[in-house]
Amino acid sequence: VRRKAGSMRRSILWSAGQDSDDNFLNVRIEADGRVGVFIENGRYDVLITSEEKLFDGRWHHLTVSWSPSSTDLYLDGRLVAWERESREMLQGFLPELQVGGSLQGNDFFSFLGDIDEFAIWNRDLKHAEIEQQFRSGKVGGAKGAR
Repeated sequence: VRRKAGSMRRSILWSAGQDSDDNFLNVRIEADGRVGVFIENGRYDVLITSEEKLFDGRWHHLTVSWSPSSTDLYLDGRLVAWERESREMLQGFLPELQVGGSLQGNDFFSFLGDIDEFAIWNRDLKHAEIEQQFRSGKVGGAKGAR
């Protein structure tokens, strides 16, 4: 992802789920630039947010991996936020997907920036896989692209 330099609004990178009230998740950038993941799964909600901030207008590799017992957020191949608790997390069935915006009515805006090489896997990714994906990126195309 590459957030538009100077953007100071809360935005959704992508969201997916069954409906707007339950069984959904979103990946977001807070107004202050911190990246977060919110999973609404009935009584098992999770919100994790990075300390790192995206304000530089450069490309960053962002990965979210979750399983029934963990949620992990990686930025540029590094684990930056996590939740470790068995919560029977939302798995598999995500019939609605929106990239660059939200399925839910909330106080977030559409994402201002660029998203490249969006991918969804049918399993949680391990740290070594995510780090390898980050390192395999090649500089090319737009200035500063990974």
